Amino acid sequence: MADRFVAGDTVTLTNTFKVAGTATDPTAVSLVVTDPAGAATTYTYAGATITRTGTGLYTKSITVSTAGRWAFKWAGTGTAADVESDVFDVAPLDPSAASPFATESELEA
Repeated sequence: MADRFVAGDTVTLTNTFKVAGTATDPTAVSLVVTDPAGAATTYTYAGATITRTGTGLYTKSITVSTAGRWAFKWAGTGTAADVESDVFDVAPLDPSAASPFATESELEA
């Protein structure tokens, strides 16, 4: 994944499911993406919303519409049962709209 995303970018999430170090297709694959407001969307390979690009390798591209911290969790069941999760941050399209970590007066103090 890229180091920096801004609202409106397309982010491609990938996961490789493995058994004993060998890429293996799970019986079922799902991906839950949670936006900064806490709204979760579930995608499934069976529902044709996740793409299999090779043995054990799955991807999903999403458009990140809002700034903040996004979370995602891949889950495989059956033959390659595994769960992997991570987060990424999305900056506002207009950097001046971002709230500072510290105000100018706080920095002076």
